[in-house]
Amino acid sequence: MVLRSWNEIAAYLHRGIRTVQRWEVALGMPIHRAGSTSHCPVVAFQRELDAWIMRTTKSRLQTTANSPVVLNSWKEIASYLRRGVRTVQRWEATLGMPVRRLGSTPRAPVVAFRHELDAWMAQLQSNPPGYATAVGISQRNFPSQRQS
Repeated sequence: MVLRSWNEIAAYLHRGIRTVQRWEVALGMPIHRAGSTSHCPVVAFQRELDAWIMRTTKSRLQTTANSPVVLNSWKEIASYLRRGVRTVQRWEATLGMPVRRLGSTPRAPVVAFRHELDAWMAQLQSNPPGYATAVGISQRNFPSQRQS
């Protein structure tokens, strides 16, 4: 299948146009242009995009497998769990995510261990908290178990 515009490519990947354009530059997404300038019409082939997604995902999993055992900031924790910083901070407050604070204040630096986060996520997947159904959170909003 041939995708003939940024709109079609973005719709196929379920992302925004700007995100897809950034992926072309930053991650080498396979996009073909009709000319040499950046304003030329674009074309992408579904088969090439699917192969690129598989390669990109595979390399991303390999880099996370090599990530450190100790995660030293909210940003590192969020990156490891593939979520946003605010999301993992909320999980600490509401779902009891295992994070240690290096001090007594709420803004103290944090530390987390990969094996503890993996065990917490596995436990959360097998036994979701009871309040989730009461407040209308669906099962898909819980963190998925990491693959190492």
